[in-house]
Amino acid sequence: VMLASTFQEDLSYLWPTGQSLNPDEKLNINLALTQLHEQEDFEEALFWGKISGLSSDYYIAQTLQYSNQYEFPLKTFYWCKTRDWNFKEFPVLNWKTVESGPVSIIVHRRPELGTDRGAVERGGRGGEGVGLDEEEDKDSLASTIEEVIPPKNLTELDRLGIVVRAIDHECFIVPEGGFRLTPDHELVRNKCFEGINKEDIMDLGFYKHFRNVQDYEKKERLDKGDAVFRYDLLDEI
Repeated sequence: VMLASTFQEDLSYLWPTGQSLNPDEKLNINLALTQLHEQEDFEEALFWGKISGLSSDYYIAQTLQYSNQYEFPLKTFYWCKTRDWNFKEFPVLNWKTVESGPVSIIVHRRPELGTDRGAVERGGRGGEGVGLDEEEDKDSLASTIEEVIPPKNLTELDRLGIVVRAIDHECFIVPEGGFRLTPDHELVRNKCFEGINKEDIMDLGFYKHFRNVQDYEKKERLDKGDAVFRYDLLDEI
């Protein structure tokens, strides 16, 4: 996850890993994030990442709204594809329309890409698997692990949104002390934070989950008067 304001600089730290974006992607994503800033009302925009599919690649952006949000900022996710470099908000999934029974993304390997890619099967009644060979059921989303996703008449965009939110919930981490609670109980960036000590930078104990607090003791701590003076408010990894 990279701030839009430092997008080009932050990308330079990725190239040693072999995972980066080509010049065309960099240019168009930068322009799309700028356009998103002009169209939407929020305080921060971030390039969240790229998800590779069988037929298309998806680029994900995230915006954060800190003001008037009790104890955690509002996260909003956007997506775009190379055919249209224009970030669009993910649709809200109406769970009342979701059918019963899981949809499983089964892993297959795509040798030419050197990575695992997912094919989708739906578990029928009695546990019988039915392959989704029909055109309207094709899913180009890639997955490197077997995942169980709640179905509806799920569209590919629904699946993408579920995967993005699941990854964000488990993997978006921030350094301890990077955020603080205001007297109005708004979680904001700590402008006095200067970073983690060099000797501690690889220690996951100095990082926290960036999500709504779920730990019971942490929730109780947020309600105490000294919460504005603490930096260990978010969930442990």
